[in-house]
Formats: sequence, structure tokens, C-alpha cells
Amino acid sequence: MKKAELTTETPADSKLVLAEGTASKGKSVKWRVNTPSLLSEIGNHNPTMAVMRQPLMIFASLLGEVATRASELNDNKLNALMCRLALYEISDPYSKEYDAIKVRKLIKAGA
Repeated sequence: MKKAELTTETPADSKLVLAEGTASKGKSVKWRVNTPSLLSEIGNHNPTMAVMRQPLMIFASLLGEVATRASELNDNKLNALMCRLALYEISDPYSKEYDAIKVRKLIKAGA
């Protein structure tokens, strides 16, 4: 995640990344959230939330620090969660570093 930067650009490789898995018998849905885009949408595209812009940027910066520490720890479950939240550059569809194949492998390894 880019520290304290909220982006609104459309990803070059825009793919549906909302959920992993199915909701059939015995399977659980692994939801994914593009956290940087969510924070950007709330802070930059919602005039009624303008007062939240600065706290959201601070929160984005803190999440960037958490993602950095998580990558240093290199725990499979933690990496999967960071990818599901799109807090690693590789898992953010709006990033040039986005790699859907590697993200699926990381999430599967942490399942």
C-alpha cells in the first residue's frame, strides 16, 4: 500500500476480486476488500465525509505500516489477510505490481 496516498485511478488489469471460493455446501466465502480504494471512495468522493479525509489518510498510513510489518513477519495466514485487504502492492488491482496469480497462491497458502 502506498503510504498516505489514496488513489482513484482505474486498474490496468481490472478483474473481479470481490470473493474467493463459493458458498456451496461445506465451502466458506473468502471475501476480499480493496482497502485503499474503499478509503479513497469514502474520503475523496463523498462530500459529506470531507471532515474524515485527514483521519482516513492517517489510517491509510498506519495500515501501510501494518502491511510492512506483516511482510517482514512473512506468516502465511497474515499474508493471506493482507492480500484479501489489498494492503500489499501485489494484491491491489490498481497497482502496477498487481499479480492475481501470486495473490491467489498467497491466499490459498494462508487458508
